[in-house]
Amino acid sequence: MYTKHLLLSALLVGSSTLSLRAQQGAPQDTTLQWRKHILELKDHQGQLEVKVYQLDSTGAKRPSAYLFRGIYGEGRIEEQGTGEHIRLPRPEIFFPARRGQSRSKSKRYLTSLGASIGYTTLTGSGATGLKRTRSLRYDIQLLEYHQVLSPRLMLSAGLHLQLNSLHLSGDYAYREENGESKLVHYTVPEGVRTSRLHITYLTLPLTLRFRPWAKPFDHWEFSFGAEFKLRTASSSKVWIGDYRTPRVLGKDLGINPISLDLRAQIKCAPVGIYATYSLLPLFLDRGLPTTYIYSLGVSLGL
Repeated sequence: MYTKHLLLSALLVGSSTLSLRAQQGAPQDTTLQWRKHILELKDHQGQLEVKVYQLDSTGAKRPSAYLFRGIYGEGRIEEQGTGEHIRLPRPEIFFPARRGQSRSKSKRYLTSLGASIGYTTLTGSGATGLKRTRSLRYDIQLLEYHQVLSPRLMLSAGLHLQLNSLHLSGDYAYREENGESKLVHYTVPEGVRTSRLHITYLTLPLTLRFRPWAKPFDHWEFSFGAEFKLRTASSSKVWIGDYRTPRVLGKDLGINPISLDLRAQIKCAPVGIYATYSLLPLFLDRGLPTTYIYSLGVSLGL
């Protein structure tokens, strides 16, 4: 029975022989003996034809049909064999890569399970009372598709889940009143321990990634692009006194159901530093002034 290593080794030797004879102007057909097998290589209408025969006990080629026959050419592969034949994958030695292409790395691939964390903040009058140092953004990369455009350029599109946790100080809180969203002083006898505005998005980023340097700095990468975001949940909550269960002051709050952010990032291997800025206002025109959201943080992923 054949093995892949045996036949591939024979094909490599045969292809080298054909190349040498072609350079010398001799016919490209040749026959090689490999252990108990005969390997015939011929030019079949401009394509490579490979036949393998088994030797009998006397060392002569069996007159019966070949054990294996393959025809290899640009855009064509045809293989036949008996029950003793182990089917081989398409041999890349007969299909050279084009300039700028590599066989070792696919032009399209998927990654998952990345994450990022960063500070998030608001601009405009709607940011009154915001604790900027405690407001955080968490991002989980569910899936990301990568298309290699060139050795240094790549286009990436993904599906992420993003949570913004905005902390407010004192007795400030966002609240729905008569169908309008307002930033109010929320006071109760027990006192407000903390106030938070939570916004969750399903994020669809599209970025262009660029690696400007060759080795040994090829692990550095710059990227920029846009993030289209769909709001999936939002709520304004306050924690009063010693109570552990928060009081919900509003869920819709007139928050824009869609958002579009600009994103830029510099990355070294799996770790990067990113910045985003929203081009659309956070709140619709329902009582609050125009307010935008931006973030700065650290990412981890491919």
